[in-house]
Amino acid sequence: MQMKNILSSFLKILLFALSVVLSMPNFAQVDYTPGDGTETNNYDYDVELPDSFDTLLCLTEVSEGDSIFIPFVNQGAVTLNSFNYSYVHNGQLSGSFYWSGSVEKNGSGELVIPPFTNAAPGQIVLTLFTESPNGQPDQNTSNDTSIVTITIGEVPPLPFTSIQTDICINDTLTLGSNLPLGYTFYWSSLNDSTRLQRVNNSGVYRVNAYSTDGCSTEAVYNVHHLPAPNPQLTAVDSFCTNESPKISVSGKFKSYSWIGPGNVENDSIFVPNQSGNISLSVVDSNNCNFTFDTSIHVRDAPGVMFPNAVEYCEGDFAFIQPAISDDNTALDFLWSDGNLSSNRMLGTPGRYTVSISNDFGCQKVDTVDVTLNPLP
Repeated sequence: MQMKNILSSFLKILLFALSVVLSMPNFAQVDYTPGDGTETNNYDYDVELPDSFDTLLCLTEVSEGDSIFIPFVNQGAVTLNSFNYSYVHNGQLSGSFYWSGSVEKNGSGELVIPPFTNAAPGQIVLTLFTESPNGQPDQNTSNDTSIVTITIGEVPPLPFTSIQTDICINDTLTLGSNLPLGYTFYWSSLNDSTRLQRVNNSGVYRVNAYSTDGCSTEAVYNVHHLPAPNPQLTAVDSFCTNESPKISVSGKFKSYSWIGPGNVENDSIFVPNQSGNISLSVVDSNNCNFTFDTSIHVRDAPGVMFPNAVEYCEGDFAFIQPAISDDNTALDFLWSDGNLSSNRMLGTPGRYTVSISNDFGCQKVDTVDVTLNPLP
């Protein structure tokens, strides 16, 4: 390529690049489909570049740099094995770079521009040109130059790829509080674009963040439900007052709070004194709050009173009859000698024990001392 042609082309390229920089749009990836059949293919050596090529380069850190890949087409009649290419950026010539490979007629390949390290976010406009296909002069120089616009975009800095989060079963968790501001978001599993999400179910929640230039990244929240305790407040729902009813909690908790008719013996033991609802609120080792409720019935013991002692004279019998309250249900009696009667007529002295049960299963035990008095 002659120096005069180079300078003329270079001035035209700079004017065109200036107009591109002033417009400064945000580019997404633009696909270029080379080999559109506009070439006459009357040349043996002809490398075709697109008139212009726009690409988006998304960097996790802008300073890390990356390579740019630019397509080309072999519009010549022979297989393309090599050629040189260079680019001009900010008036500075870079290259010559060397491409080698094997591209058949009308086939396509890619040129590689080395990484732009320490590039600021925004756009880089450069002029790319090729020369010397297969070591020979390019016979059609009209398609050897391309204006390449590179948009440098920064990937949204999401905190971690995967975030493990535990949640109490009865609680609601806010996701996204550690996501940066200034980006748009989309939660695929929730089909929502709000930055903050309130969830109360375990599962995997994925969020994509998008910058204004189209760069994106993803964060994954793994939400896990902490196990719920089973305190087993009580296995029965009826208690008898004379049996010192107690509700004991299985399991250790950081705190206990009882509500109901009765008294707290200690943190894990409650003593009810009448029928009603009992509620227990606890905080477990994971700082999760749980409330457990149960309904109980406190039954009275059998309303039966036997005398402590009975005397009788020789030749007579001792008669035992209890005092029974009117509000009792049906009662069952079982004496230590196997008798099932409530009233007894005994002719043998000694200590007699009787067990009384009512319909609720509540029991009471009385003892009667029978004494024989001799005749005068």
